[in-house]
Amino acid sequence: MNDRSRSALHLLLLVPLLLIAAVSSGCTRKIPAASATFDPANPPYTFYNDGETFFLAVDVRTARNIGEKYSFLPLQIALHSKRRDLLTFGRESFVLETADGRHLPLAAASEVRLNYPRVRQDRHFGRVFLGLMRGQFPSPPFILRPLDMFPLPGSGTTPRETMELHPSHVAIGFLYFPISLAEARGVNRLLFRPQDSDEEFVTAVVVTPSDTEAP
Repeated sequence: MNDRSRSALHLLLLVPLLLIAAVSSGCTRKIPAASATFDPANPPYTFYNDGETFFLAVDVRTARNIGEKYSFLPLQIALHSKRRDLLTFGRESFVLETADGRHLPLAAASEVRLNYPRVRQDRHFGRVFLGLMRGQFPSPPFILRPLDMFPLPGSGTTPRETMELHPSHVAIGFLYFPISLAEARGVNRLLFRPQDSDEEFVTAVVVTPSDTEAP
């Protein structure tokens, strides 16, 4: 095979790979928070992604008070859609990207119920964030709806798999990820992707500063 033939063969092999890479990279468009600057050594309690189509707030007050012996991380969120149509999302819509690059789906509701005894205490710590969101989204015109993907034990509520939000609704509640507070040091990212969407909304979150001890 001469040099020209080799070059042609290499080109034929390379073109499909380039096409695959282009398609793969274009499957999901990541949308970071418009303003996500903070000091990782002295981070706030609440992190925001307030963009053109969504408002997503992530509060870590509860997570910073659980200690390091538990293998689940509670993140309290508020989600509001600024779109005019119905927003549909599910448990798979939330993924935690850890500081070391792992992608963690939500924990199973049954595992949290059996192995994490602090769900009621978490609701107590969550009252501050709930009050903040009630002030930001007063009723009327807004309606705060419980996320209920991890309902209170004994409440009789079935863990929600999917949820639909009208433009006047704000979903608020806890997400639990299978990672301990000690493992969650540094800058993590909460990824949110609505169902039937190619856009992924990214919110940087610091649960515990990487250079300090957990409380």
